[in-house]
This record gives sequence, C-alpha cells and structure tokens, in this order.
Amino acid sequence: PSAVTLAPSSIVACVVALALVTVVACHPAGPEYHLGPLTLTHVVSPEPQRGGPGGAYFTIINAGADDTLLSVTTPDADSSMMHRSVPMGGMVRMEMTDAVPIGAGDTVRFEPVADHVMLVGLHRTLVAGDSLPLTLTFRNAGTVVVAARVVSYADLDAALGPRAR
Repeated sequence: PSAVTLAPSSIVACVVALALVTVVACHPAGPEYHLGPLTLTHVVSPEPQRGGPGGAYFTIINAGADDTLLSVTTPDADSSMMHRSVPMGGMVRMEMTDAVPIGAGDTVRFEPVADHVMLVGLHRTLVAGDSLPLTLTFRNAGTVVVAARVVSYADLDAALGPRAR
C-alpha cells in the first residue's frame, strides 16, 4: 500500500474548507441583519410559479420596546403588499395590512399561511440562488435593506428555520 503525504499548509487548507462547508450546510438561515434592538433572520423568497407573484418571508426578533413594521419594498417588483392570514369559518383568509406590530420581546415570523409579503409584477425571473433586495421600514427603529435568498419550494421549510406550529 502506498501512503499519501500532505504538506502542513494543504492540511490546514482542507480543514478550513471542510469547516466552511459545514457552517454553510448547518446554518441555512443566511445572514442576520441588525437595526437597533431588532434582528432579522431567515430572510428568503421562494421561487415564484411561472408568471405568478413572488413572496418574501423572514423572522423579526425584537429585544427592545414596541415597534411596528410599516412597509416592505423592493426595486424588483411593481408593488409589494404585507398580508395577514386570518382564520374565518374553518378557513384562512388573506388580508392586506398597512402595519404589523412587533411587541417588546416578541418574535414575529413572516411565513406561508401567516404574515407574509406578496410581490406583484416582478421585473425579473427569480431562481434559486438569486438574491432579492428588500427594504423594511419600522416606525421606531428606522429602515434596513436586506437581501432575501431565493430558494426552491423544496428548500423553503429548511430556509425558514425552526417554527412553532
């Protein structure tokens, strides 16, 4: 049997590469964004159906006083609308809302069949691996620009992270 000898620098390079792959594979949430006491995580947009509207989902963690999400916009769509899903008679109805309260110490999740952002009139085709800029405006904390990772529907649950259901 023959032996393979690696230089110390090659071993270090292999270990670093393996560590980076592990971090990316184990942390599908993507980057965190901070705006004062607010932290935004799991910022994603699923690939829209052909010709259909897009969507955006994220988690807002509020470590400070009450705040309110006033708008979510993107230059890549004609319009964006925040929606709430409201139970009615055993069904869930989608209603547009102008503001979403973010209570002190609360975590608010924008996810399918719940609060979400609908993107109408997309200016480009979104495919998994793309990035979609979103501007979120809060009453107290101000404005932050984030990059939503475009993911396939097959990968959406993992990209949204753990949820209480």
